[in-house]
Amino acid sequence: MAEFSDIMRELNNSRRNLIFVSSIHQQYFKAHKSMQQVADVYRKNGSTNLSNMIRQAHERNAYLTTLKPWNHVNSNMVDAINKMRSFDIQTLTVARQLRSIMTNHAHLQFSQIAKQANKLREALFESKDIIAKFKTIIIELGYPPHRDLSYQRMATIVEEYEQYGLDHVSEYIDEALSEEYNDKYLRSKLLKWEGNPFLKNRIGILRNVIRCHNLGMYEASIPTLMPQLEGLVAESFQHIGRMGGPKLLEFLKELFKPNPNEQDVENYHQAAYLYYQTQVLTGFEHGKSLDSEIGRNAILHGGDVEYGTRANSLKLILLFDYLLETIIDYHQESTSA
Repeated sequence: MAEFSDIMRELNNSRRNLIFVSSIHQQYFKAHKSMQQVADVYRKNGSTNLSNMIRQAHERNAYLTTLKPWNHVNSNMVDAINKMRSFDIQTLTVARQLRSIMTNHAHLQFSQIAKQANKLREALFESKDIIAKFKTIIIELGYPPHRDLSYQRMATIVEEYEQYGLDHVSEYIDEALSEEYNDKYLRSKLLKWEGNPFLKNRIGILRNVIRCHNLGMYEASIPTLMPQLEGLVAESFQHIGRMGGPKLLEFLKELFKPNPNEQDVENYHQAAYLYYQTQVLTGFEHGKSLDSEIGRNAILHGGDVEYGTRANSLKLILLFDYLLETIIDYHQESTSA
């Protein structure tokens, strides 16, 4: 009996690692795609062209401006390598754990071990179920979906939501996500934005947004970032002229349409579209109660004067980042199609 308890404990360790592997496997393939894109950029520009860029930068004493496109390539490459390395390490860990279990308990009937090992397979389905539930719950809590949130944090939120209800999770969600997306994380996010060709006209504004957020100046970070969401969408579709709500929603629907290369449970687009529509683009009337804490019109038209919180600032930063990643993917898929 004691030995079976040991097996159960070891299988549970493998189970936890399998859940993690399942939750990041889509990131692995995305990282691999990023590596291919880095290779394409290098083939097009080549080492000779890079040497010429460095020489020109030296002559003009303008290293940051001249080499900015390569900064973005390097950032993507490092991020891709880290994600692929994480996936490989976790997969290897699971394999070693399972091999150890079979070696240490080889004298037992395999059918007995297999009965417990089935829980590993169930763990894969469990992770997908948790992610599917999380996409709905996080919007109900007032936050946009975001892929950088750890699986452990997602699982805790879903578990406590189901056990204790929305009000319980609402009491700590702001603090928990501020801890997850702390100042260090946001500074690293800004570094990834630097040199991104989609942000070349906005990076100065975004630097100030992150600086204001980290300094606690949320009344400044929120109205500064809010218009950049719409501007990024308009620029992405090369829109010219007035862009009303219906046209913006049309563009967003196109950006957030399901990706046939991803499983539905891994695709946050539908949740992101719903969040943008119901939380950012919600209407308001002066003198009446507000339907959202980050309603665009209420904030920019002066109807909401209590919007300046860390939580609200973080919500917009996460939404902007998800929107940016979606636009990048959309244009890459359009180019390769």
